[in-house]
Amino acid sequence: MVDMTVTFVHKGDTEDLAQTVNYEQLNTIILERMKDTQKMLETVVRNMIDQLVEQFSFISSAEVSIKKLNPPMQGEIGHSLVKLSYQAEKPKEPIGFLINPL
Repeated sequence: MVDMTVTFVHKGDTEDLAQTVNYEQLNTIILERMKDTQKMLETVVRNMIDQLVEQFSFISSAEVSIKKLNPPMQGEIGHSLVKLSYQAEKPKEPIGFLINPL
């Protein structure tokens, strides 16, 4: 399960996709990065954040987490979780956006 939260200052027309974070593009980032096999979940999450910042340079912050249900470890482990964050150097007044694909 992947959770992605992005904050940014919205400028201009709220109907102009070029002026906002398009949740379809966020979903595409998630799907592409999840296909790219890595040894560590941390690498997958870092790649998602890097692509977010590259694609949406105006974001103020981002937080991405991957929850792996029932990881193959001894004992009764419900899930493991990796969460990384990005904060722009000059914090802006944020507007929140959350995507949690099923």
